[in-house]
Amino acid sequence: MKTELYIFSLWWKEVDDENAKRLMANSGDYKYYLEAIRLYKPHTLSEPEEKDYEHQEHHWLKCFNKFI
Repeated sequence: MKTELYIFSLWWKEVDDENAKRLMANSGDYKYYLEAIRLYKPHTLSEPEEKDYEHQEHHWLKCFNKFI
């Protein structure tokens, strides 16, 4: 589930503003969540960079947990 939401958030940040506003207008209870994702758009790396970072973070946590 985490991966699917992560991929969705990367895609959602790439949707142009006009279409995002149109889709959010009909999103009901999810509007707040969709708006929150878009707030991070200026601070997001490209999709390949984000995926690489996610992989490195997962690997680091896995290694760290071995020592605990």
